[in-house]
Amino acid sequence: MTTNNTFESLIICEGIEVSESPTKILFRQRYNQCWVNKSDIRVKETLGFLDGEKMIRIVVPEEVANTLELEGILD
Repeated sequence: MTTNNTFESLIICEGIEVSESPTKILFRQRYNQCWVNKSDIRVKETLGFLDGEKMIRIVVPEEVANTLELEGILD
């Protein structure tokens, strides 16, 4: 019997949720703003509000973070 033990590197990113559509969110960090597909987000957590903007933390695969040039730390 074989098992498929695949490991997915995940990146934790914090930023501002600018807008949201049914399939993606517009995510802004210090030097970057991009659309992130909801299907790529493993975890989404609201951190609070700063100057009326919604601060969130998302966890995405490292490949997605690199492609979108997101800043974050390895989970």
